[in-house]
Amino acid sequence: MNCVQTVKGHTSRVNCLVYLGNSRLVSGSWDDTIKIWNITTRECIQTLKGHWGSVCSLAYIDDTRLASASGDNTIKIWDMPTKAVPVAEDVVVSSEGGVEQLQRLQ
Repeated sequence: MNCVQTVKGHTSRVNCLVYLGNSRLVSGSWDDTIKIWNITTRECIQTLKGHWGSVCSLAYIDDTRLASASGDNTIKIWDMPTKAVPVAEDVVVSSEGGVEQLQRLQ
């Protein structure tokens, strides 16, 4: 198997990925950011900032929202097509190790 494409932009390790469809891939990193990529053009469409710890997990909620979990012990719900700001209150998790994984519930 050969690598067919590489995108670069995070300043630290990439921890998680989720595919949103329409050529959009989302990555979470130790640099505390989430990046939305157009994998056709290889460009970063948007950088989401708001966590104070590494982004450990991402979950696709629906066509307009994305959830992220971080080492800062929070889960954030992001409004994808508008501004890069959380649309809901932080969910604070009482865990000393941070939030490590999110999964989409059906």
